[in-house]
Amino acid sequence: MVGGTQQLVRAGCYLRISSDPRDRREGVDRQREDTSALCEVKGWEAARYYIDNDRSASNGKDRPEWDRLLADIESGDIDAIAAWDQDRGWRMMSELEELRRFFKSLGRRVQFATTGQGDIDLYSPTGVLAVQIKTAVSEHEIAMMKVRMLRAARHKAEQGKPKWRKAFGYLPETRAKHEDDGRRELDPVTAPLVQQAYAAILAGGSLMDITRDWNAREVYGLNGQPWTAATLSLFLRAPRNAGLRAHNGEIVGPGTWEPLVDEATWRAAQAVMNAPGRALAASPYASTC
Repeated sequence: MVGGTQQLVRAGCYLRISSDPRDRREGVDRQREDTSALCEVKGWEAARYYIDNDRSASNGKDRPEWDRLLADIESGDIDAIAAWDQDRGWRMMSELEELRRFFKSLGRRVQFATTGQGDIDLYSPTGVLAVQIKTAVSEHEIAMMKVRMLRAARHKAEQGKPKWRKAFGYLPETRAKHEDDGRRELDPVTAPLVQQAYAAILAGGSLMDITRDWNAREVYGLNGQPWTAATLSLFLRAPRNAGLRAHNGEIVGPGTWEPLVDEATWRAAQAVMNAPGRALAASPYASTC
């Protein structure tokens, strides 16, 4: 109260959706409406909106607008936070404790209200306990989700289905993910070059000779960059080229796509490239299959 007049609370409305790859922004638009209504009910001014669209709170990646909101709170430009739910701001216990330390360092009370669970109190033991319980549940959900995702990835690998949609030697896959049957078509231009490269290795040719030939023809990889002996070595080591499905560095079985070369040719080429004094460093190939 200043001279009998209540000071207006300037709220920062935090809006976040974990996944919005097409930038439709429907989720954050709904949160804008909800937090605006929340501020009206609380008698707060919706001073600024902080929007982290298509940003997860569970994968450790930066959320620039959340950081900007906290910076504005620290500078005194924002007095309160309005959000749809506490998990818009954090989902891990370590993040909660970091936020509590931040609030404590301010030397003033920052209000926090949500449309989903009401007021959040990070200053009283009972309030902190309630927030910790919900955060622990969120952290458990994330852990279980990761277990499910890892199991699904393993199951997909065991079925032989690829995780790649584009690869040198193959035509790009254009079907939607839910229509993908795991088959891939050979590129009539680059597939023969790959087959010739394996034949050259088995005949005693060098990686440098192959890279010079491909670069002279301007036959580049998917990144559009000229080949080097190192990048060619990594490519020729990929089990994918022999129609083999790998997962976490382990070949788990045959793939569902047509191979560029047969398995015997691929394994013979690995033996040549791994010969003492010749081999370049091998690379894990889980991401290539």
